[in-house]
Amino acid sequence: MNKSEKLKTPKPIDCSKCKHKCTQNFSEELRAKICTSFWKLEYSRQKDFILVNVKMKPPKRRRPTVKSTKELKRTNTKFFSLCDKRVCQAFFLKTLAISNGPLNNAFKHKSDFANFFEGSDQRGRHVPSNKLKQDIVDSIVNFLNEKCI
Repeated sequence: MNKSEKLKTPKPIDCSKCKHKCTQNFSEELRAKICTSFWKLEYSRQKDFILVNVKMKPPKRRRPTVKSTKELKRTNTKFFSLCDKRVCQAFFLKTLAISNGPLNNAFKHKSDFANFFEGSDQRGRHVPSNKLKQDIVDSIVNFLNEKCI
């Protein structure tokens, strides 16, 4: 089975003590449907899904700290939802089987005017650092051809 054939499945989580009661509001079948539909989307649509279901606002209040006022601990508060129901961050990430990376990337490349992903998929767009240059490969091939003849 290659990488493209592996199915993403929701990771197990227990939100029985969560204030949103996530595991009580969502069955495992619904979580699996959400996860598979998310992974069937193309890259930029996945980021749009994240941006639609995660709202970011500044914190309601900040308490003064002993440290400098320039070093704010948190600049934004995120509110997560699935199927128009509020969920905790851990439940959201484990249901979609993602980490914080895609979440942060979606907000990093978010459009300023609308709530959609403006970036592009940068995977595989650079030359690997361990790849030999073409002139070196050609010289090796020529050397081997001379030795074998």
